[in-house]
Amino acid sequence: MKKTLMALTLSLASAIALQGAVLTDIDGNFDKIDKKGMPAKWRINMGPKMAAQVKLTIQKDDKGVGTLTVDATGTPKNDVPLMGTAIRCKAGDKIIVTADIKTSGSFGLGFYRYAEKALMKGMKTKTFRIMNRKTTVKAEFIMTDDADKKLFRVTPVLNVQKGKVTTISNVKYELITAEELNAAKK
Repeated sequence: MKKTLMALTLSLASAIALQGAVLTDIDGNFDKIDKKGMPAKWRINMGPKMAAQVKLTIQKDDKGVGTLTVDATGTPKNDVPLMGTAIRCKAGDKIIVTADIKTSGSFGLGFYRYAEKALMKGMKTKTFRIMNRKTTVKAEFIMTDDADKKLFRVTPVLNVQKGKVTTISNVKYELITAEELNAAKK
């Protein structure tokens, strides 16, 4: 009885502590469109010449939920990174990324890390191999500082394989602060 009560109390405490997790608005259903008909909170992170070879289209279902199709068949040399809107965070925070993807190749979820005034070392990604069916992918990252720079924000990245057509929907970046993670452990 005592062990059951203790386990129930710990489960309840964890649930309450993690309730504060923030689902960041990155327009992962691509319902915000700019004047050119492109995703308002996402952009292709390539030079203009290379970006012109990529075709982006958005289709909405009857509920208004969008699916982004990235046609990278015209980019034989480089994968296509799509960058989202920046998310404030710090070392020790956890970011959980999920998305529904359909492609016949690889797809990466991740982010670029930034100090307050500078890009930090390396893009962090997790790559998935998807075999031409709609697949939900999930990646978890614990944020870290560099030896010489403190983490200030991250910019979400969806990395589409060169030469492939990929559909992306239901993208979510969930931020759980270091404080919330520590409270859940107690």
